[in-house]
Amino acid sequence: MGINGNKTADRLAHETSKKLLKGELTASPNLSVKAAFKKAYHIPEKSWQLQWDNEDTGRYTHQLIPLVNTRIIFPVDRNTGISYCRLLLHDTMFKQNRYRTDTSTSPMCDCGTEEESADHFLLRCKLHDVSRNVMLNSIYNISNRTRSLHISDNILLSPNYPDHLTKRDNKYIKEYLFSFISSIDKLI
Repeated sequence: MGINGNKTADRLAHETSKKLLKGELTASPNLSVKAAFKKAYHIPEKSWQLQWDNEDTGRYTHQLIPLVNTRIIFPVDRNTGISYCRLLLHDTMFKQNRYRTDTSTSPMCDCGTEEESADHFLLRCKLHDVSRNVMLNSIYNISNRTRSLHISDNILLSPNYPDHLTKRDNKYIKEYLFSFISSIDKLI
């Protein structure tokens, strides 16, 4: 709404469809209705992708989800889903973010080793070692291929997965991540 380019495109599409109905224009005989719908479907997606690639904000999320229209696995539990979305959007209640917005007096984690960030929470915070070890051992036990897998916040959070993992492996990784998040009694 309110975007001049969209208004112009809508107006031109409406005028063209009227001309097609009146017979003033003819569609390419080589273009089927199915192909036309497919082309029409991809136009806004390409536009959305171009905008996503050139946006100044949301670069962390872009790194995790570079392609628009990516399917994301969500947990069944609503609170875990909210926490997962916050992690994806890099907009959490961790002290690092709260300190940046002046709602915390320090960015340091309660464990005392480093700033409380998503990366710290997922991979290094000593307060969550037991739950994290359960998650990591579960991930490493998916298959022999993942034993050499370097676990990072990107592997855990991204809906995409590296070539050496399957879609099924990624589904299990997300399930273990969601179990880890739900085991932590903390607002993320």
